[in-house]
Amino acid sequence: MIEINLLPKEYRRRATPLHFDKKWIYAGAAVCLVFLLLAGLTFYKKHTIKELDQKIVSVQRQRMALNKDIKLIDGLTDLKQNLLTRLSAIEKLDVNRGMWVAIMEDLSTRIPELLWLTNVSEQSPKKEAANNRKKMNPKNLGQQEADTTEVKLPSKRPTVIEGYAYTLNSIASFLVGIMKSDYFDDIELAFARQEAFQELAAYNFRINCVVDYDAWLKEEYQPEVNVSSPLADQ
Repeated sequence: MIEINLLPKEYRRRATPLHFDKKWIYAGAAVCLVFLLLAGLTFYKKHTIKELDQKIVSVQRQRMALNKDIKLIDGLTDLKQNLLTRLSAIEKLDVNRGMWVAIMEDLSTRIPELLWLTNVSEQSPKKEAANNRKKMNPKNLGQQEADTTEVKLPSKRPTVIEGYAYTLNSIASFLVGIMKSDYFDDIELAFARQEAFQELAAYNFRINCVVDYDAWLKEEYQPEVNVSSPLADQ
């Protein structure tokens, strides 16, 4: 069948065939690929951020729970420190308590008339140990060995006895008395000077000596030996 278009040229429909260039096709495909990659990357980042947020929330909850345990532990640590401090104070008060009772009883029996004591003090064991540590020569020992060397407290410790007397004879009698005691060694009179005491002339004196702990230990822990007489058995 043959069709003949009798319309004038200006009224005729003009056909506009579509022609796509390959460059534009490749460019469009590349743009779509980039868009897909960006969309995938964005989705991955959002998913990662969401997981991190969940981990942060979980860690914060654990931290809050641990804070309660930490506060409890800190409280127990403070309580332990307070108890150790109190026990240390009790031990300091109880150290050699029986020994000093015996020493003071012995000392009181040797005080003559017209003489009285105002102070009987012993040098601190810690100070004595520190002095002994200072005397150690670190050149002969390694630094680590010098620091870790245990310094034993001495059994004889310096002691000061102070008091007043109305006469020098009383001081001399007191010196002779404590020289006879087993608890004191290296006795020397530091000074004895006359001073006014309650409108009267008195001599203020100081005696330097050494307290022998071993003498008390020997008496305290000396075993008692019961010797039975053969005549008593009969």
